[in-house]
Amino acid sequence: MLRIALLVVCLTTLGALGCKESKETAARTRVALGGGPTRTPRTTPTVRVFHGLDLTTAPRTTDASALPDIWEERPAGSKSYEIRKDVVCVYQSLDGTVYHVPDKSRFYIQSDPMGSSTMTFFGPFEGDPAKILKLDSGKAAKPIAPAK
Repeated sequence: MLRIALLVVCLTTLGALGCKESKETAARTRVALGGGPTRTPRTTPTVRVFHGLDLTTAPRTTDASALPDIWEERPAGSKSYEIRKDVVCVYQSLDGTVYHVPDKSRFYIQSDPMGSSTMTFFGPFEGDPAKILKLDSGKAAKPIAPAK
């Protein structure tokens, strides 16, 4: 009984002190089992480019209410957002959608990886999107009918 109590005290002390051998043994066991290191590796931001425009450091949001240039709440207080009447969808394809706000000479890009369940909006970007993004006129989006 005394031996068991002594063994428990010794193992507890070694674990509490962080014995080098016990840490090394644990690390070797993790690697052998395919667990790898416990630290999370540093990740570099994924480079995102849309028609030549770097989106990596551009402002982004997934919240429609944060983009009053594009969306308006209809009816007020409903938390349901529809595209504004003055917004023109100038490009729409599998790689994304470009919304142009001609009155303010700015545009926004909605682009997400295939299969994504979110809608990420990048922008605002200043200028004419057709010129800046060199958009193919063959892929121009159909005008969006204003809501009634």
